[in-house]
Amino acid sequence: HTVILKREAEKEFSISFDEYFAEETARLEEFVADGLVQVSPDEIRVTVVGQIFIRNVAMIFDAYLKEQTRESRPLFSKTL
Repeated sequence: HTVILKREAEKEFSISFDEYFAEETARLEEFVADGLVQVSPDEIRVTVVGQIFIRNVAMIFDAYLKEQTRESRPLFSKTL
């Protein structure tokens, strides 16, 4: 499993994970509904089946990709 430990990220980057990533966490709901990701108060965990779609999950948290989308530039990373 791939796991994001929220408290470790908070310590490392001096942020409140749930506040800083509120929009991104909300966007994970589709992955949660499909059984690809599990979200708890302490972590975000990609399931075994979700590993196939790990790039799609990671893209939600990619600030550079988000900026490209805002500027209507072509996106070069393709996924399944």
